[in-house]
Amino acid sequence: MKRRDFIAIGVASSLLASCKSLGLPGNSNSKQSKRDLEVWWSEGYYPEETDAIETIFANWQRITGNKVNLSFFSENELAAKANSAIAGGPTPDLLYGYGINDTVVPILSYNNKLTALDDVVKPIRDDLLPGVIDGVTYLNKQTKVKSIYAVPISQHSVNLHYWKDLVEEAFGGTDKKINISNNWKDFWEFWRTTQKSLRKKGYDEIYGMALPMSSLARDTSYIFEFFLEAHNAKIVSPSGKLNIEDPATRQKIINAIEDYTRNYKEKYVPAKATTWADPDNNINFLSSLSVMTANPTLSIPGSQLSDEIAYFERLGSLPWPNKLDGSPMQSFISVKQAIVFNSSNVAKAKDLLAYVLKTENLSRYVEGSQGRFLPTTKSIMAMPFWHNAKDIHIATAKQILKSSKVASWVVNPAYSEVIAKNIWGKAIEAIATGSLTTPKAVDAAITEIRTIFAGWN
Repeated sequence: MKRRDFIAIGVASSLLASCKSLGLPGNSNSKQSKRDLEVWWSEGYYPEETDAIETIFANWQRITGNKVNLSFFSENELAAKANSAIAGGPTPDLLYGYGINDTVVPILSYNNKLTALDDVVKPIRDDLLPGVIDGVTYLNKQTKVKSIYAVPISQHSVNLHYWKDLVEEAFGGTDKKINISNNWKDFWEFWRTTQKSLRKKGYDEIYGMALPMSSLARDTSYIFEFFLEAHNAKIVSPSGKLNIEDPATRQKIINAIEDYTRNYKEKYVPAKATTWADPDNNINFLSSLSVMTANPTLSIPGSQLSDEIAYFERLGSLPWPNKLDGSPMQSFISVKQAIVFNSSNVAKAKDLLAYVLKTENLSRYVEGSQGRFLPTTKSIMAMPFWHNAKDIHIATAKQILKSSKVASWVVNPAYSEVIAKNIWGKAIEAIATGSLTTPKAVDAAITEIRTIFAGWN
């Protein structure tokens, strides 16, 4: 953890008396706490991210005269602290984390531990890209009303990457002349065929796919969500109802999980994939030991930014293939978000977030991620940074987000516990290692999901 204790710079008394200039309506007469604002923030993946947020916070302090105690934490540290907050552990006034939106925020919102932020977000509502507002709208069990309980900072989904030169080596010719089908079955068969071809040419250690098969990797569940969608296995209805009791849904889950684990069982995925943690499929792929991989965020291309040949020429990105019925794949949107806990400093925290949301500030921070995450607003998405004609990775990530759905953990907070416990990852690992048959692993998963939802109900 790194600490930043900013020293406020003196400003005119008129600025101290009113925060209206920062874009938060109706706050000029709010009673402000004299306590410093306590903020926990995810350490940036790139120095530009950390530099940007430090500058934004310092400017806000200069304008308002308020002081921020800013603490940076690693992603794992912050996730642990955020989960501790669910059990009543210590909390800051404001928190931003990369991995809190699917397992923490839905639960905190439901349990009435967060402040609704409708008045912060609604001024930019018309500028938000489709699906973003839904990704920060949660149910509160006490009020029985859905409200905006988080500020959208950036967004991403799960992306598909491959090595063009390995495909060219497998089939001959140039990447542009090689057709990768958008038919679901043909798409996955393409990578199996690629491996077979490379093996015939002596590349004995290269696999067709780097797909995690482990309960240790949360990526396993995120990627498997697309296989469930491809098979139209609707676990949670749009209204939040659990559909898992339907025998037809059970069969679709079985079909989807067989579809996923087949790649491991037939040895098109590295044997160690059943023990992978989240970074390991990246490491395997970036070592050119697999031809393709799926990965949340654009961290894989981001890691190659310093090597223009690797980024622009060797590395390819693809949209998800169509579902089995031929309809376009619907991806889930994962919104990176900031939350405000119920405290005496709510007014200050809201005002700071309103300042962060100003286009000139938010654009600087999101661009600092080097394209790892995408913007949440139309204004920022329209900026030149996101429209490099040579950058296939950002272009494809934008395409994936265009056809999207609200994530199940937003629709029903009980599903956030399914993700936190990696129910699908456990089933996949059991099938891949042979410790359970597919029907038994699926039934075990269904039983656990049923128990989780019953507890929430």
